[in-house]
Amino acid sequence: MRDLAFKIHGKFPYILDDMINIKKYFKNNSVDAVFAVYSLYHLPDEDLKKLLSDIYDVLKVSGVFLFSYQIGFGEDFVDEPYLDEKGKNALYVSYQTDNNIDSYLDISKYIEIFKKEKIETIDEAVNSNNTVTSYRLVKKNKIRKRVFYK
Repeated sequence: MRDLAFKIHGKFPYILDDMINIKKYFKNNSVDAVFAVYSLYHLPDEDLKKLLSDIYDVLKVSGVFLFSYQIGFGEDFVDEPYLDEKGKNALYVSYQTDNNIDSYLDISKYIEIFKKEKIETIDEAVNSNNTVTSYRLVKKNKIRKRVFYK
């Protein structure tokens, strides 16, 4: 996967790890932007909730988060269009509603800058012609205060 990313985007600093371990690499309020397009929908709900919380923590105030998710309900296994796995339905996909994403993000802590939905129409797309992908750009609005109980 890294080699494919380098081929498409050129060389860049690269961390090979599970994305839910983001706080292992970045301190709170230390990141200007997080880009997660065509990746979050491969996480089960509990991992997604944790990651979205952690992304909020590592973003600086006014930091931006660009991400996508596939709109729907439940989960499924689908074909991976970029590998020779056609017909095996080996790729996990978790579908979300806008309300789910808003609650996972605690959207009140963000300012929404941009939102667009598109229907996947090319044959190579995961679930082409069957799924709407939502793209959102949000900006961190304030530092979340944590309450500790004794």
